[in-house]
This record gives sequence, structure tokens and C-alpha cells, in this order.
Amino acid sequence: GSAIRCGESCLLGKCYTPGCTCDRPICKKN
Repeated sequence: GSAIRCGESCLLGKCYTPGCTCDRPICKKN
């Protein structure tokens, strides 16, 4: 299985990657 990557920026406080939450300035895995 492929691991979820949570490296997107979330300056607006929202992550679009499933299973990730915003930890400004980037998304982190739940």
C-alpha cells in the first residue's frame, strides 16, 4: 500500500489530503 503524504501547504487552514490536518504552514498526518 502507498503511504499518505501530508506535505501540502495549508495557509488557509485546510488540508485536501485525506487523513491530514493543518499544522501551519504545512499539513501533518493525523
